Amino acid sequence: MASYEYPAPIKKRKQATFTEDELEVMVTEVAERKQVIFPTFSETITRRLKDTAWGEVTAAVNRVSRAGRRSKQDVSKKFRYCRSSLKNKIAKHRNEVKKTGGGPVVKFLLKPSEEAMLNLGLLERESD
Repeated sequence: MASYEYPAPIKKRKQATFTEDELEVMVTEVAERKQVIFPTFSETITRRLKDTAWGEVTAAVNRVSRAGRRSKQDVSKKFRYCRSSLKNKIAKHRNEVKKTGGGPVVKFLLKPSEEAMLNLGLLERESD
């Protein structure tokens, strides 16, 4: 019987970490297109409009990127992850503040991109 050699698995290259500049640009660009990217129920906002908006955000991020080209999927996934981690950080801080027993005050430090996300009101619900 002939043996079959399986092809070597394709190694996926790890994406470079988003820089703080890329994150700040991403947050400001998403804030400018907030009504299209995260609309309330609307028949006029189509998937194509959302994809176009994410494409514009991605193009802006790629203009400041030193790590190579980012895809729309990478940028939208990173935004969702950043927003989720910021919500978790806020919830954790809120729980720390409510604890009893005194002790030192817990510092609540945010990155500039997180502050921008908070100030621009991008923590509201998302509809996809």
